[in-house]
Amino acid sequence: MTEYETLDIMTNLMDVITADHAIYLTELTAYLIAIYMVGKKLTFFQLSFLNFLLLWFVITDLVTTIAHVGLISTYAEKLFEFRPAEEGSGIPIAFTYVFISFKIMVAFGCYMFMWQVRHDKQRVIKTKA
Repeated sequence: MTEYETLDIMTNLMDVITADHAIYLTELTAYLIAIYMVGKKLTFFQLSFLNFLLLWFVITDLVTTIAHVGLISTYAEKLFEFRPAEEGSGIPIAFTYVFISFKIMVAFGCYMFMWQVRHDKQRVIKTKA
């Protein structure tokens, strides 16, 4: 495999990750809109189904993100054979953990939002006047 082909594959994988992130945000937005608009009116089964779908989307997105980053790292090692001076300038593994942690926290925030919509009892904090 030539240097150009390796760079082309890495660029395509980065484009796939970008598209995957856009789809992830679209799925979360659809969930939030559905919960906000009709969350209080949903039956237990309907709510469970929506929550299962969101959980499925989150898990599959995280697995594919990890797989794509692993592939990029593999091709980065092949690229370093062509460019030994640039070795170590690939995607840091810490970035991957931060990115995945952010996605998990956003998904958890969606579930918290759903809980608050379904249980909207106002908490009144009494203060002394």
